[in-house]
Amino acid sequence: MKRIGKNKCPKCGFGFFDNEPNQYQILEFIDGKFEEVKTEGINKRDLRIFCRDCGSEIDEKELKIPT
Repeated sequence: MKRIGKNKCPKCGFGFFDNEPNQYQILEFIDGKFEEVKTEGINKRDLRIFCRDCGSEIDEKELKIPT
């Protein structure tokens, strides 16, 4: 992975980030096992970003993008 710019976690200084998965499965327990019933998506406006090292939630406004 190549990091663009010098943006780092404001809490621990790490430079790589993760987001929550943008979909999830709805499961039903049938005949002794879980069966996938449906897959739901998460609204991208509600996307949350976390530091890959310390796990802190990151506010994009806290990251200063050099111009």
